[in-house]
Amino acid sequence: MKKKIKKKSRRLRKKTKKQKKRRKIKSQKRTRISRKIKKRKKTKKVKKKKQPLDRLKSIKFPKIKKIKILKIKIKKRKGLNIKKRLGQMAVKLINAALYPLFRAYDSYQYNRRQKKLKEENERIKKQEREKKERTRLIKEQKEQALRDQIRFAKETTTEMQVYLRQAEREVRKEKASQQKKILENLKIDKQIQKFEDRM
Repeated sequence: MKKKIKKKSRRLRKKTKKQKKRRKIKSQKRTRISRKIKKRKKTKKVKKKKQPLDRLKSIKFPKIKKIKILKIKIKKRKGLNIKKRLGQMAVKLINAALYPLFRAYDSYQYNRRQKKLKEENERIKKQEREKKERTRLIKEQKEQALRDQIRFAKETTTEMQVYLRQAEREVRKEKASQQKKILENLKIDKQIQKFEDRM
């Protein structure tokens, strides 16, 4: 019985130890993950200027059959990475050779963009000038139409005044002639009466 109890106690201890180890490992993993996330957040991406070779690699060229080139085997020496150094030197030389070409291409693209912007600005300015000219002409036409209307109104008023004056004169003349006729008729009537009285 005692042996069985001892075995059970040992098993329980082992289980508890394993559980503790698992918990520790989980907590360590969590802390590591959180640290990694923090490091990622802290490190900001800095855009590196692309070298000419990198730019050439990014360009998609049509597929060409690979040409077999004889490989020269160089024995590796301890402490000297000749192959690596040669590769770095070759990359530097190619970059140095291609740099002026890419620089010229970039300057050409920049000048082209500037030219397009200049043309666009000139076009916009031309449109604005034309718009202003159109508005000015419309304004002048409206002002001229108003002036013509005012002049026509003045001319019509003067003509009306002249016509009214002439009409008034004619009416006065007619009235005067009618009054003369009436007076003459009255004189004739009086003379007839006098002649009759004498008879």
